[in-house]
Amino acid sequence: MLLVSGLIYWRRRLIAGYIERLSNDVGQLKRDSQRHTPQALLLETVMVLPGIMLILAFGLCFHYAENAVGDAVWGMSQQFALLWLVFGLLYRAMKPGGIGERHFNFSVSLAAHYRR
Repeated sequence: MLLVSGLIYWRRRLIAGYIERLSNDVGQLKRDSQRHTPQALLLETVMVLPGIMLILAFGLCFHYAENAVGDAVWGMSQQFALLWLVFGLLYRAMKPGGIGERHFNFSVSLAAHYRR
């Protein structure tokens, strides 16, 4: 998990550039397609994955340590990883000039309100 997290973190600029290219193509007659928004959402999810994997790796260490609180920490880390996925993805989607504004046509003020 840590290696995959490191790999994603290392390539985050490349992934962000690809998301930017997809967002620039939205609304262009010759370059836009129905795949752009799902691809952008998937790539934004990949950008959130390093934090999720670190949380799960922490919980997994406690799970295999076989102490009294290992199973409880593993369960809490799973719940926190899910929370991180939902809020991290929404936070990244509502960033200025992000998927919310470009793909879903949210107004700038509405995206800022939801981001806050």
